[in-house]
This record gives sequence, C-alpha cells and structure tokens, in this order.
Amino acid sequence: MTACLCSNISHLAKNFDEVKAKELVPQLNRHLAAIRSLLSKSKSLSRDVQYSVTPNNQRAMKIMSIQAIDMNPVNQVCGRFRNNLADFWIPSDDAAHGELRRRLACISVFLRSKSDDQAPSPASVASFVQGHKLSDLRYAGKKYIKIARKLGGIGAVFCLPLDVPFSTHEDYTEIVQLLVSQSLTDSVAPYAYHNLFSEYPDILPDFSKLSLIIHSLGGSDVPDALLKSVRSPQRRWNPDGEIESNHSTDSGISSEILELLSNDDRLDHAATDPNIIRQTLNDGTVSWSISPEQSSLLAGVLLPETAESLALLGLKLICYACPPCYEGNTSWSSQVKQMVWTLLDKALERPKTAASLRSQVLDAILYFCERDSLAIRRRAVERARVLLVKSVPYYLHASVALFQSLLCRMDVDLVQSDFVIRDFLCKSRPPVSRRDDALRGRLHISHIENMIQRFDDDVASSIYEWQGTHPLSALEIDVTRRLQGLAAKFFQSIGDFEKSRDSLEQYLSLNPSEPITVRMRRPIVSRLTDTHCEIGDYHRAFKLIQPEIANIADKEKRSRPVRRLLLASVEASIGQGRLDEAESTLLELAEAEAPGPDDLTDQLMHMRGVIARARVAHEREDFEEAIRRWSSALEENARLEQFNQRYQFTAAVLYLSLAHAYLSAGDETSGRKSWDIAAGIVKTQRCEFWLPVVASQWLRKIVNSVHEMTGWPFRIMLPGRKPDMTWV
Repeated sequence: MTACLCSNISHLAKNFDEVKAKELVPQLNRHLAAIRSLLSKSKSLSRDVQYSVTPNNQRAMKIMSIQAIDMNPVNQVCGRFRNNLADFWIPSDDAAHGELRRRLACISVFLRSKSDDQAPSPASVASFVQGHKLSDLRYAGKKYIKIARKLGGIGAVFCLPLDVPFSTHEDYTEIVQLLVSQSLTDSVAPYAYHNLFSEYPDILPDFSKLSLIIHSLGGSDVPDALLKSVRSPQRRWNPDGEIESNHSTDSGISSEILELLSNDDRLDHAATDPNIIRQTLNDGTVSWSISPEQSSLLAGVLLPETAESLALLGLKLICYACPPCYEGNTSWSSQVKQMVWTLLDKALERPKTAASLRSQVLDAILYFCERDSLAIRRRAVERARVLLVKSVPYYLHASVALFQSLLCRMDVDLVQSDFVIRDFLCKSRPPVSRRDDALRGRLHISHIENMIQRFDDDVASSIYEWQGTHPLSALEIDVTRRLQGLAAKFFQSIGDFEKSRDSLEQYLSLNPSEPITVRMRRPIVSRLTDTHCEIGDYHRAFKLIQPEIANIADKEKRSRPVRRLLLASVEASIGQGRLDEAESTLLELAEAEAPGPDDLTDQLMHMRGVIARARVAHEREDFEEAIRRWSSALEENARLEQFNQRYQFTAAVLYLSLAHAYLSAGDETSGRKSWDIAAGIVKTQRCEFWLPVVASQWLRKIVNSVHEMTGWPFRIMLPGRKPDMTWV
C-alpha cells in the first residue's frame, strides 16, 4: 500500500532523496495550493499558523495547474505545416494557427534582440510586429520560453497555458525549433541565430547544435568516441589514491548537449544535414566533421563571447573524455588518441580558456604524457609545464616532473633526469594525501631507474626507500608493484636471473585482494617468461605464456604489451627448437609494428625482433642467410641512433655473431675483422642484459664456439662487481 503524502514528507525530511522528492512535486503543488486557499479564508487561522504559502510565480502556477487539454487543433496545425514550414508564417483564419503563430513570433522577436538588439524584426514575422510595441513582444517571448522550460521543453510552447505530460509536448519540439530558426534566418544574417547557443540551446534544431559542438572541437576529425564519452562516468584519481566516478551532469556541460550526445537516434537524424560529415576511417574509427563552408560561415558570424563559450565547451568535452593517467587505459586506439590529442593541442592555443579549467586540463594532458607517441609526449609535457602554477595540487606538479624525468632518460640524459627529480623534491611542499605520496613513489622509481642504467653500486640498498601507508590505496598498490618489478629489473641488469625470477613471481602474488589487471599482468608475464628462458627453463616459459597468447584479440596485436608477449613467445620457441613457429611469429610482429619507432622502448623491442630473426637463420645453420641478417641488424642498429647510444654493448654481440657466421661459412678474414671490432667495443662497454638471452646464453655459446675454432682470446666486463669473463 502506498504511503500517504504526510508520511512521505516526514520520511524525506529525515532521509532526503532528490529523486523521490521530485516525484512528489505534483502532490505538493496541489496540497500547498489547498493549504494556501484554506489560510486565506480565515485571518485568525492564518495568524495562528506560523508559516505562510506564497507561489513562486502566480502566472506560471495558474498555467501549470490546468489538468487537461484538447490537442487536436494543435495537431491539425502541425500536420498542415510540418512539411511546408514557410507557409506557417502566412496569416490564416484558423484560430489555433493564429495563436501558435503569435507565440512563435514573440519568441523570434525576443531571440533576435538577444543576438542583436538593433537588428530589424525577422522578415517572416514583420507583418505581425506592425502595430505592436516591440518591448511587449520581447517580454512575451521571454516568458513563453521560461514557462515552456518549466514544463520540460521548448515544445511545450505549443501547449501553453496547459499542463500536459512531457511525452506530449516532446512531439512538438522539433517543429518549434525549425520554425523559430527559420524565422531568424534571413538575408541580413542567415546564421547569426547560432549565437543563441550559449543561453538558448533548446531553441536550436539538433543539426545546428551538433554543428556547433563539432565546431567547438575544431570542426573536423572529431572521434565518435569523444562525443559519446558523456554517456559513461568520468574516472579520476581522488586524494585517497582511489579511482572515483564523476557523472557528466556534474561536468558543467548543459543538459541539452548531454541529451543530444547520449541519443543515437537524434545524432543519426542530425547527421542527415548536408553540412555534417560522418565517416569511417580505415581502422574502423568513426569521425565527425562539418563542411569547410559551414566552418568558415560559423567563424564569420559567431560573436566573440559565443566563440569563447564554444571554446570552453570543446575543452570541457575533451577533458571529460580523456581517461585517467596512471591507469594504463588502452580503450582508445592509437588513431583515436592521436585525433583527440590534435584537438586538445589546438584547444590549448586559447590560454585564457585553458586557465579557467586548469586542473581539469592538466589531468587530461597527463594522459598523453604517459605512453605511446614520443612526439605527443614531449609536446604534452611542455603544454603541462606552461599551465602549472603554484596553487594547483601537488600530484599535478609531481606528475609533470615525473614525465620530464622519463623523457630525459629516453634521451639518455640521466644527469638531467635526476636533476628534474631533485629540483622538484627540494622546491615542492610536502605531500598531503595518499595520491601525493604515491606520486612521490613514482618519482623514486624514476630515480632508481637512472641508478640501474648507470650501474650505481648502491641500488640494492636504495630500492625500498619509499613505502606506501598501509592499508595501501589502489594507486599505492600500483606503485608498490612497479617497485617490485624494478627490483627484478635491477637483478636482471647484473645477470642475477634467479633473483629476478623470484621478484617477478612475488610481484604476481602481491595483494591478492586487488587483482592484477590484464594491462599490468601481460608485461610481467612477458618478463617472467624471458627470465625462465635466461635460466634455461624453456618448458616452464612456454607453459607460462601460452594462456596469455591464447587470449590475445586480433585488434590488440599492435599494442606494446601484446608485442612484448609475442617476443617472449619467440624466445621460448627458439629455446625449444621450434624455429618455424618462431619465424612465423616474427613475421606477424613485423606486420604489427609501427614504422620508424621513435620511442626507446619500441626501438629496443624492434631490435630484439631483428636479432631474433638472425638467430633463427643461425640456428638453422643457414650461414649465408645468417650473414645477411646479422649485417642487416648492424645497419638497423646504426640507424636507430637513440638505441645505439643507449645500448652500445649490443653492437658487440652483433659483430661477434657475424664473426661466427663468417667463420662457419669458411670466411676467416671477414670473421677476424668482425671479431676485432667486437673486441674493441667491449674494452669500454660492460655487458648489458637488456636483450633477453642474447647477452647471456647466446653470447657465451658464440664466443665459446669461436674460441674452440680459432683460439682467439676475448674478455667481457660484467656489471655488479662481478669478475670479467675471459677466454684465453
């Protein structure tokens, strides 16, 4: 049995629920009206009661109190003019038509005054305006809009002064919008009515609204994923180091825009306008644009304040759409990410607009600083630096410092990378939240990375100087796992593969209450597979990686985590002698790889694949092909200047492998020449274990074989204070 109104009011007063409260609006209006009527009948009663009831707007109250209406006359007018809007403005003897024409004429006069107070009345309503005071018409038009909005939408202007369900007046919304926009479109300023978008978006037809939304985002190549992002909650890290969701209704974007972008039928209908272009790109990405003519026209008619309002809208939409940093979100394809960055980068050319949303914009920019295109990452970090001011939260400052240090390390400038970290820690205020502390942990990890790459002696004692506060937040768990992975990387760097394996297995077992995502698990499984191969346990390596390989979708094969998995599977295949399978996977990798890798990590993966192909030919004892592939690998190594500068020991391995191939093919002269070049390199370069198996098992195998064939001496310096390996 439904509770009475009094019970509901008492309950909501103690346990407020906005949705349930709004459901009581009709009953509250009726009862408050009855109470007001009751109190007006007795002055003594009114004095004794300690409260009074005053309507917000007596005229609106009168309108909205009417319970029934015959809509047939309105429907007949709509049916008569729906396909011939121009004739609607021609006077007729139909009373219903005359009344509706009067209302829309008043609205048109009001809206024209909003876009230009000195503009003449719209041509379509000029005959109606004659003999009337413009101020009265403007006032009436303003009231019609206000009351229609109270009833739920601009279509209700056809129903005034009657109260009807939303589903009824929604049927009239489009015809009202089209008639008003038509009345405002004349030869003097055919598109000036678009300036009403900021204050009166409900007046504009959907195709006009969509054109302006696309224009606010640059006018061309707007990904469908960006527009439709408002349908899902925005994810962001909160000060407690946890991901929280924010609804689009709290984004500052108007409900009219959100409703349009959330409705596929309305978008499809708007897309029928010839000035709106929707196309599907080669990779399946859907993009939106407006025609160059429409873009040029809008740029010419929009007032400065409208243009600024649209720029702010575009920036809000981009900021809302961007996934959170540090979550490794890969829901966007590389194409979509590139397109959104282009739009954001262009939007940031309006510094005043960007400054008004400083923290939100910085959050969006950080997503592009984290991974993928090196050119985008550099540009994003510079954009973020410009926006930083002292008042923005600690984690934003720390994030920019972190990505600066990462880029310096990619440029093989470890001194500058460390300087950026030290400079931030010296000048910044202390962290005040779990999120801040987690970012301090990320900076610590970056510093340890630099120490590992320099082969510093005190790495082991420094790794765990940062620790999260228990119970760990989600962001602190991520940092802790990264730290454990870094420990494994350190042990790998000094050739202690058993300890590296133990650290990676511990990583996978950390905090079982917080499951490891696919994004996080795949790189660890790849590294653990490689470590098993380093130890020689190829059976275990193959068993570990097979379930991951089986779950790869075709669309994921271009992603870095999946390419890492495939490279690890190649290593396991070579180790088990399945050379055809390894070759097939390498061809698949070559097709998935982006041309000209500019990121150091991508260059490392690229060279790993190149070297694996040469090893396959070498293992087959096809030494002519092996010579060709090792020579090609040396050329590729020289071409990738950044990789060659950072991993100089790799060239020594290539020359040693080439020397062995020459000797095996009977060319001792060329073999000796390659051997001597390698010997010259290792006099100044220590052994590096960044390419799994290559600098450990493969290197020993090759040098042992050459030494047995020729007796040529060789010496390799090892990291981690280990004695040199020598062949004498």
